[in-house]
Amino acid sequence: MEILHLSAREIVGVIADGEITVVQVAEALIEQESRWAHINALVNFDAEQFLNAANIADREFVNGEVGRLHGLPFVVKDNIDEVKFSTTAATPALKDHLPTTQGPVIETLLGAGAIVMGKANMHE
Repeated sequence: MEILHLSAREIVGVIADGEITVVQVAEALIEQESRWAHINALVNFDAEQFLNAANIADREFVNGEVGRLHGLPFVVKDNIDEVKFSTTAATPALKDHLPTTQGPVIETLLGAGAIVMGKANMHE
């Protein structure tokens, strides 16, 4: 199974069926990010933090704690607050802005079991 070719629906399905783990998905995406880091698509990416979130999701799966999007990784546009990363909206004036609350869309996705991979670059 080529993880990078799966749709979001397929990823959720194969995780739910126990065919792959969230960590396997995260590792494939970390490798892909490493290959493409030079294009600067992600402005905030912490592989260790992402892998830790995947490990937690796998433990939750074993304990039966799953949401509809359990283990689905997603990238947040850099104008949406996510407390683990700065929110800069690609402007130098906000380079040190660390939000104290999650954006509502982030809360919804996390509540459904999805995990944050990082923040996507954008035009100022």
